[in-house]
Amino acid sequence: MNPLSGTVAGVPFTALPPVSPLPPAGGAPDPAAGLVVAWHETDAPCTDAAMAAALPLADLDVWRVYLAAPLCGRRAPTGDQHAEIGRRIDADAVREYLVPVVEGAAAELPAVLAGLRARLELAENGPLCLVGGSAGGAAVLAAIVRREVPVAAAVVVNAALRAHTVVDLISPGYRWDAESEAAAARLDFVDRAAEITAAGARLLLVSGSEDYPELRRDAAALAAAVPAGTAEVAGLGHPFAPRPGLEPAPRLKEAEVLDGIAAEWLIREGGLPRRSRPS
Repeated sequence: MNPLSGTVAGVPFTALPPVSPLPPAGGAPDPAAGLVVAWHETDAPCTDAAMAAALPLADLDVWRVYLAAPLCGRRAPTGDQHAEIGRRIDADAVREYLVPVVEGAAAELPAVLAGLRARLELAENGPLCLVGGSAGGAAVLAAIVRREVPVAAAVVVNAALRAHTVVDLISPGYRWDAESEAAAARLDFVDRAAEITAAGARLLLVSGSEDYPELRRDAAALAAAVPAGTAEVAGLGHPFAPRPGLEPAPRLKEAEVLDGIAAEWLIREGGLPRRSRPS
C-alpha cells in the first residue's frame, strides 16, 4: 500500500500502513494493535517523507507514522528548511533551534496521538512505540520524561542527548545565560536518567560507528545510567539517508541494518507484531 500523507493536530505526517487487513470503516479497532510514531533528524533524513523512506521499519505489521518536526519539511517557515535552521542556530542555537524542535515536538504528541488513533481507527490502549534520530531522538526522550502518554518501547539513533554537547558541535562560542542553561538542563537526558527509568519505556540506544565521538560518549553515559539496550551500526555516520535528506531517496545499506535492529527491538520489547513474509 502507498504511504498516507496528511495533517493531524496541525502536524504534517507520512504514514505507512500495516499489511494485515484493516478493520472495515467504522468497525471496532483491534485493542492490541500498536502504533509507531517517529521523528526525523534535522540532518538527513530531515523530513517526514524522507524518514519514512529511510527507516520504514518494514518488519512491523502496524501503522508507522512519521511526523514533521517543528521548523521542518512542510513546516519550514521560509520554505528553505536548511537555511532556516542555519539562521536559527546562528541566532541562538538553544532558544531558536533546540527548544522549538525538541520540546515543541514532544509537546505536540498527546494531541497528535489522539488524532491519529481517531483517524486510523486504533484503540486508545494499544501499545505506543517511539523512534527518533538525532534531534528527533531527543524529542523521543523528552516525550518519555513528560509522561503525558504511556510509551511501551523506544529506539533513538545518534541521539542529541545533551544540549551542551550539541551546542558545542553546532555553535562553538555560544554565550550561555541563565535561561539557556535552564533549557539545557531540561534537554540533558543523561542527567535525567532517573526520570527515563521511572517512565518505564524499554529503550534502545543506537549509535553509528562513524557518528560524532561526542554523541557516542553521551550515548555510552546514558546506557550506563538506565536499563537500556545498546546497538552499533558499522559504517553509519550521523545521517542515515543521503544528504540533503529533504525527499525520499534510495536507502543506505547501513540504514537497512538499522531498520532491522529497530524493528526487532520494538517486536521484542514493545510487543508489536511481526510482518509475515511469503514462504
